[in-house]
Amino acid sequence: MNFKIETLPFGDFESVKITSLISGDSLTVCNYGATVTSYTYITNQGGADILVPYHSPEQLIKGEAAVNWIMAPFSNRMREGTYSFNGRSYHLNDQSGKSHGMVRKMIFKVEEIGQTEEEVIIKYHTQISPEMFSAYPFHTGIAVTYRFRNKKLGLSIEGTNLGTDPLPFGCGWHPYFYSGGQLINSFRLYIPSEEVVVTDQQLVPLQSNHIKKISSDDILYFADPAPVRMIGDSVVNACYTNLKPGQNGLIESVLTDTINKTAFRIFQERGVFYAYTPESLRGEKRKSIALEPVEFITDAFNRDELKDQIVLLPGEKRSFEFGIIRGSL
Repeated sequence: MNFKIETLPFGDFESVKITSLISGDSLTVCNYGATVTSYTYITNQGGADILVPYHSPEQLIKGEAAVNWIMAPFSNRMREGTYSFNGRSYHLNDQSGKSHGMVRKMIFKVEEIGQTEEEVIIKYHTQISPEMFSAYPFHTGIAVTYRFRNKKLGLSIEGTNLGTDPLPFGCGWHPYFYSGGQLINSFRLYIPSEEVVVTDQQLVPLQSNHIKKISSDDILYFADPAPVRMIGDSVVNACYTNLKPGQNGLIESVLTDTINKTAFRIFQERGVFYAYTPESLRGEKRKSIALEPVEFITDAFNRDELKDQIVLLPGEKRSFEFGIIRGSL
């Protein structure tokens, strides 16, 4: 086989570590939130982190900045922490999670670890029962599947309505790409979109006229395929919409590390794409960037134009697929 698979303790939790014996790429996923705690590759200087890692269970539980979270049954935030569905209003609190959903604090069960010559598949599953969260009293099954290949990581999040009434559901991923010892400023970014979502001061989309076309001289514009724009000292916190798929039908944004001569293609089948450059994360200034494939824009449960898209009928399921491909320049 072309992979080494290990099951390792991570404090009170359990992790699965996969290493490609061909490329040296390595992925570690913890059952707490089905969260990636490490994703690395080999450079000329040795091992390097693709994503910001978790070094301890305490760091994972704290969950600063939502690093690498699986976001479900909703992503991002709701206007004033509330939403309405089927004539009832619900208020999100600290227990339910005011941002990015509830599952990041839930223990997932490993349902399957499968291996072929080409890939390793890890399937995680958990359930939200009606009594768990007053802000989301819907019986929902959530499955997260990781498909680890040589130089490629594929993910899917699937929501299933296990109840007898309709429920709202949306999902996404919140990975932070790590620049190592260099500033993220030197990286180049391509996003196949010329439109961003306009928000208020709480970063919630406006109720009307919430889409803005951006010009090539805008600080948020990263749609030029060549030459791909350097991030520089840009401060970015934006949702890109109306993403343009490539010839293969997938939407692909690209983060390029010119020093290590590596490109990371973040692909997704549909949805929107968030880019965020934190000024500091864990005390490191501008060493990471969040690039997030997500089903829907922020506050999706409250938006009339999405009221049909978010719904799962009893017995219905919906999945969202995305991932990362690593290539050399």
